[in-house]
Amino acid sequence: MYIMILIPKHEDTVDVQRKTPRTVPATIIKKSTVPEAGLGIFAGETIEKGEHVGWYYGEVYVCHPENDSKYILYVQRKPAWIPKEIWETRETTGMFIDSCPHDNDNEFRERRFSRLNHAPLCNKKYKQKMKKGTSPYNYAEPFNTWEANVKFLNNGRIVALKNIKHNEELFIDYGDDFFDEQ
Repeated sequence: MYIMILIPKHEDTVDVQRKTPRTVPATIIKKSTVPEAGLGIFAGETIEKGEHVGWYYGEVYVCHPENDSKYILYVQRKPAWIPKEIWETRETTGMFIDSCPHDNDNEFRERRFSRLNHAPLCNKKYKQKMKKGTSPYNYAEPFNTWEANVKFLNNGRIVALKNIKHNEELFIDYGDDFFDEQ
């Protein structure tokens, strides 16, 4: 059984340095269109190219955490939501954010971008399997929607790479080696 959570459109309150607050579009967490991927995150409304989609939230580490989490993002610029005092304690040029989801409802909503699945069509090995017909899955979904449509900026902010339709799954390109590291 899968859950479905709607996170309504809201003002982004973490970026206090901006004179005009950004708006975060509505998103929906539900079963991914990618078989065996678990949950995914979907546009709860139309999102325009270049639009602010949100921030990657989670536990903050000044050095790489010694855990097996698959939700760690390295940021090179200070995210708006990390206090300056914490940012200045880092041991490298950046920090690590672990957005491993928890069962707590508030954390689940805040860490919703941990549900960003890798865009299957961005992976060279996956594309080769699709062309050869050797993919282990029997896909019913149209493949043209499985491209990266959002990206991380180097401060953990997430923006749309293209126009995204309402109810379209959000995908990110984690790089060609993504499946090799799993």
